[in-house]
Amino acid sequence: MGGREELAERRALWTAVAVAFGLVVAMMLAAPAGDAHAALQTALPVGDAPPPQGAPEFVSVDPQARPTDGPDDVADGHARVLAPTLPVLHDPRLREWVDDLRDDDERWNATHAMRELSNYARGEIPELEHALGSHDPQLRHFAAGVLRNRVEAGLARASDRLLRVSVAALRSDLDAVERAAMATWVYPLAPRAARFLSERAQAAHEWLEQGLFGADPQQRFLCAYLLAQAGLHRHAGRIAYELVDHLNDNRIRGDAAMAAHGLYRLGGQAVPVLLASRRYLDRQGRELADLIRFDLQSPPRTKKDLYARNGRARVSPLYHDVAFEYDIQRSLVPRFKP
Repeated sequence: MGGREELAERRALWTAVAVAFGLVVAMMLAAPAGDAHAALQTALPVGDAPPPQGAPEFVSVDPQARPTDGPDDVADGHARVLAPTLPVLHDPRLREWVDDLRDDDERWNATHAMRELSNYARGEIPELEHALGSHDPQLRHFAAGVLRNRVEAGLARASDRLLRVSVAALRSDLDAVERAAMATWVYPLAPRAARFLSERAQAAHEWLEQGLFGADPQQRFLCAYLLAQAGLHRHAGRIAYELVDHLNDNRIRGDAAMAAHGLYRLGGQAVPVLLASRRYLDRQGRELADLIRFDLQSPPRTKKDLYARNGRARVSPLYHDVAFEYDIQRSLVPRFKP
């Protein structure tokens, strides 16, 4: 009997080992490939379906609501573990300053209010969050500008509402708001919003994907870049086709450099689009397309490698290899004519 029991135990042990090994193999097969060279051989279907559309411009907000769903929260798939909340700030002057952000034709009051609100103590200002849901576009976008300043200064957290309005600010048709903003330091809207979102694209991915399928060409382009550089490639085909035309010399300042880096960040998923589009590109576009493919096949690993690319597709004096080195924080963010 002892021999039979020992044999049964060994069989059970080997069965458990086999099951565990099978699970490990299955996980490895299911994991995304990290080898860019293998990805070069894969072709991606391009007809991405657009995500469900929400209100593209603003969302109505409870004036007493406090933001509890910002990018400082720890994202785990679709679930979030909320970071510690900040204190809610109450001061009679806060409401007055937020009201001054409206289009009321009183000279310099919005500039003064923005300065005061941007530098106010650390914490949440419910009046500013409520202003993000205003139907007054100047109030909405100036409040977003103030909140972006506060977030970047470590005085506040970025809420989903702020991210949503920031994506709306990427559009090219906000002429009236930008003319009003010329006397303040939120001007221009789209570049500041794009740089802000570039560090928070993961949290803003839902709105960026909606903007990718929107009607405004500037917003589509900037959303495509932000999704590409953040590794959010669910709509990689649409992203690639949105970027590839901007490799050409089309008299939009800064778009070719941004497009080249976005396509490089797509990795092998961009290659089929680059190959299919090459015959339609001008000389600058072909040089950039070739540079992107070369970088994907043989990325620069030393300064010598990087400097050797200096003669290829020179579209920006800031970089030896614009596809590899591009940084939105130090480069011109392109603006389209509406």
